[in-house]
Amino acid sequence: MEVAWHLINDPDPRRGGAQRILREAALNSEIILSQKSGRNTFYGKVFGKHSWIPFLIVKIIKKRPKTVFIHSRCFLPLSLILRAFKSKVIFYAHANYKHGNLLFRVFRCDQYIAVSDAVKKLLESNKILSSRITVIRNPYLAGKNVLQNHDKRSEHLNIACIGSLNPWKGVYLLADKLLKIAEYQKSKICLTVVGDGPEKESIANLSSRSKYFETRLLGFQEAPYEHISNISIVAIPSLEEGFGLVAIESIYQGKIVIYSDIPALREVCKDQSLCFPFSHSDQDSLIKAIRSSIEKSIDSSPPALMKDRSERILEEYGKDKFIQQQLAFRARLNNLL
Repeated sequence: MEVAWHLINDPDPRRGGAQRILREAALNSEIILSQKSGRNTFYGKVFGKHSWIPFLIVKIIKKRPKTVFIHSRCFLPLSLILRAFKSKVIFYAHANYKHGNLLFRVFRCDQYIAVSDAVKKLLESNKILSSRITVIRNPYLAGKNVLQNHDKRSEHLNIACIGSLNPWKGVYLLADKLLKIAEYQKSKICLTVVGDGPEKESIANLSSRSKYFETRLLGFQEAPYEHISNISIVAIPSLEEGFGLVAIESIYQGKIVIYSDIPALREVCKDQSLCFPFSHSDQDSLIKAIRSSIEKSIDSSPPALMKDRSERILEEYGKDKFIQQQLAFRARLNNLL
């Protein structure tokens, strides 16, 4: 098979899980193109921020790639041109999208990769044949197990969040709810956030609204768990997710997880004894999840349980398994070319 192309809105791994997964999925130095493509060319001078559209159209006509993976829906209209030139087009569905799903019905691809059963159901609900969908779950990528040093002496509640600070990640919504809980209970809560994004300043400003609530923003970190080794609870407040990458990382790292009860996170966390769901529409459910996580203090969990959790994560979501599934998919695809 010739070198494949990958189209993604922004390849920067600081953006989130899809970008980090792409680094593993783009085998053998495959070509990665984005909305930044063409900015430093003639097209950038003429078309500005939309330069990627004519740049990619011309590149497709000239190169006529045999295989193209689309990782972002903004590129779906290009499937018409690609398929007209007999390219095999694969949409890599990284999220359980809430809006804009009409694109799936209008711009068809030859094959689809879904990162979870929840995403597969989304594609099927948009009239994509099940036979065209392959589920390849994302791998664990957070590196070695970080020695935990959870602070028993702290007089206030410490919670951590990891990920990009975009509205659909729900971190600002969680922070606002935690502030209200802290105010009502007159008990301090500290939220440590590892990540960057457009909501960073809004989250930081919440600290000034209450003496009982504090935010600590650490920015993007390549090894986030090394920066929260003293915090036992990780919150995942996403409004939409394709796959619970932070969930599997946190479970492996020995954290208690409180998570937004959406399909992709439920898929990973529902059978885990130290994971507790909550709903953004029900503040009492968040309070219940927090109380449960405190009662199940990580420090009282037997080492055998923590080891078993980590081993199960690697067995189910190991990188080797992911690469094998990617290679098997490419082999099947190669037979179609």
